[in-house]
Amino acid sequence: MKISVIFPVYNVENYVKKSIQSVLKQTFTNFELIVVNDCSTDSSLDIISKFKDPRLRIFNNKKNLGLSASRNIGLNNATGEIAYFMDSDDQILPNFFELVMRIIADNPDLNMLSFNYKKCSYQVDPLKLKNIKKYTVHSLTSNDALKSLMYGKLSVTAWSYIVKTSFLKKIGYHFSEGMLFEDMNTTSFLLSKVKQVFFVEFSPEPYLYLQRKNSIMGKNHLKPGIKEIDDNFSMIMAEYKIIRSSLREDREVNHWLLDLLLYYHQFYYCIDGISINNLKKYSKEILFLASKMGSGLTIKERMKVLMVKYPYLYRLRKVL
Repeated sequence: MKISVIFPVYNVENYVKKSIQSVLKQTFTNFELIVVNDCSTDSSLDIISKFKDPRLRIFNNKKNLGLSASRNIGLNNATGEIAYFMDSDDQILPNFFELVMRIIADNPDLNMLSFNYKKCSYQVDPLKLKNIKKYTVHSLTSNDALKSLMYGKLSVTAWSYIVKTSFLKKIGYHFSEGMLFEDMNTTSFLLSKVKQVFFVEFSPEPYLYLQRKNSIMGKNHLKPGIKEIDDNFSMIMAEYKIIRSSLREDREVNHWLLDLLLYYHQFYYCIDGISINNLKKYSKEILFLASKMGSGLTIKERMKVLMVKYPYLYRLRKVL
């Protein structure tokens, strides 16, 4: 089987070379690297064009469409039986694809697997990337996977899982275009549709996730705007609807949603320049949910809900 690596690119001239090198140096060679250039204004495209590997295919968007649309374009042009979404500033270890394909070959009914990763503050010299030495496979049902996602044991990011292309097409999988946090509803949707998920714990971690301040999410969390605040709420609620519909466990899912909304309400409100008026959607849903849960709220949740109802308590707590 062939892997289609879907690789959106936008202004990553300082990182894209090492990222692509980590793909092209894979010990498993039957893959295509689908680069979707989203109208980069730096030298990213020039750097990519210097690679003369026939497995590399470049698609240039006519206008800037964003990460979700670029991923969708990549998926629509994929010819491999396996799809993998990779970020253009990250790296993978040399025998990653080889081991993934071994696991899939040994489990022909498997449609999806997820894996661990390592956070990095800088990229590694591609020649110094070491092979994975061992791995452990954990089998999860769809419901187990959704609960693991709820509590952060499975990552929500698109680059943290590998899926059969035929399965993605069967369930009508696509990313929500024009939205930030686009991984939230797509990952939960995907997990709700599979019967079984493998979580593979590799040693060392196969994916090197570069955390940089000038990335899309890095910029947003330094100074979040109204779009981030609204998109985050929309994606949280979309994820909630999928999880609740699948698990049918109102109490546990409601507590999860309430805690998540409370966290972001406090996170955004405590940033200078963010008005309480920008958080009306959060406040309204929190108060509605708290009223619905009634006596089922914990003492800690009750205190946090009071702070939403009377926002000056946030400031008072900060002073104290």
